[in-house]
Amino acid sequence: MKKELLEMSLHYYDMASEKAKEGSKREAAKLYARTFFIRCAENLQDVSFLNFFAHQFFRYLQCKKQLIMSLPEGDMVSDLIKETYLNLISDVEDSIFNITADGFKNICNNFEICFPSQKDSKCSSF
Repeated sequence: MKKELLEMSLHYYDMASEKAKEGSKREAAKLYARTFFIRCAENLQDVSFLNFFAHQFFRYLQCKKQLIMSLPEGDMVSDLIKETYLNLISDVEDSIFNITADGFKNICNNFEICFPSQKDSKCSSF
């Protein structure tokens, strides 16, 4: 990762951590999502990945008991989201069905990753 991007992501991470401590859940969630999108999406700059990432990352955060996240935890979640997205693309490309761009968008909007730590968690909203 380029040094400038790494520094920017760390800046957003620090801001997110402060907002989380202040109890500003919505702002903290947005900043955490921005932090980890920058860290994982160096080669994936398309809008569909951004939307998929944001949707899945917010779902993950909503199920956390506390809105505090370490860098390794965020990187792990981001890697899982990225890997899932790339697998979805591969599955769509290999499909015998003709899936349109709108169809792929619909798949992404309705897909829910089962995050390992959240099988029985109750989720809240921001």
